[in-house]
Amino acid sequence: MKSLLRLILKKLFFKNRTPREYPAVRILNEQIRERVFIKSKNGYVDITENHAVVCQTPFYMAIWMASDQLDHYSSNLFEIHILRGKTLIAKLSAWYHQKINENNLRIAVLKVEKARSYSLNYFHHHLLIRYFVRKRKITFKEGTIYGAIYSYPRRVIVVSFKNQDYYNIFPMDFQCYVKESNIFFLGLRTTNITLQKILNEKKW
Repeated sequence: MKSLLRLILKKLFFKNRTPREYPAVRILNEQIRERVFIKSKNGYVDITENHAVVCQTPFYMAIWMASDQLDHYSSNLFEIHILRGKTLIAKLSAWYHQKINENNLRIAVLKVEKARSYSLNYFHHHLLIRYFVRKRKITFKEGTIYGAIYSYPRRVIVVSFKNQDYYNIFPMDFQCYVKESNIFFLGLRTTNITLQKILNEKKW
């Protein structure tokens, strides 16, 4: 019965195409039209090259700026917008969690509380999560955050870790390399069994 309902929904709302949870696309850097901004009382601040998702479930983002720029934000609530041209395609609300100084880099860690993706309306988004996300159970809130985060194309790398008889190789798209500070941000799920091993060894 559920399979039949899924077929009907696919035909009615998704033009008979099977929605994919994490579609991979090949795109050149110069072809990316999306930009990521923090909205402030003075307008937008571009953080496209200065942000990374650093944790999943719960979701945390890191942004880094010059030290004096972060001090301009007096509120603990940050609003992050993803635009394609001048069109708003996703929005995230995040609370300030902590600031970190590392290798002359001023980093603000934000906890994402809610999100909205405008590529699908609320009803379509609910159907997508309810009937087509089958790999694992996620809440509607998690689904909306994933949808908003993936509104900006994420570069995929392969991470490997080895320790004595244990090894693991896995792809990662929640990551970012800050060349000028020689820092890698890796956004692992808290349930990833390799996470604690990486933290203990301080290598990957």
